[in-house]
Amino acid sequence: MSEDNKDFLRKNWLTFSNIVVLVSFIIYQARWQQRVDIEILELKTSVIKHDSDKDEHMPFKDKIELFVPRTELERRLESIEKTLENIEKKL
Repeated sequence: MSEDNKDFLRKNWLTFSNIVVLVSFIIYQARWQQRVDIEILELKTSVIKHDSDKDEHMPFKDKIELFVPRTELERRLESIEKTLENIEKKL
C-alpha cells in the first residue's frame, strides 16, 4: 500500500457504510443477548420449581415415613397369608 492509501484509510475509516455495519452488529448482539438472558431466567425458574418439588426431592425423614410402613405392611400381609394357609390346612 502506498503512503497516500494509508493516509486515506486513516482519515476516512469511519464511513457511512462502516457506521451502518457497526450499528447493525450492535443491534444484533443486543437482541442475541436479550434472548440469552430470557432463556437463562426461564432455566432459573424451572430449576427453582424443580428443586421445590417435594415429590421428587423429598427429605429423608419423609421418605422413611412413606416407604417403611409399606415394607411393614408387606410383612404383615405375608404373615396373614401364612396364618390363613395354616387355618385352611387345619380345616
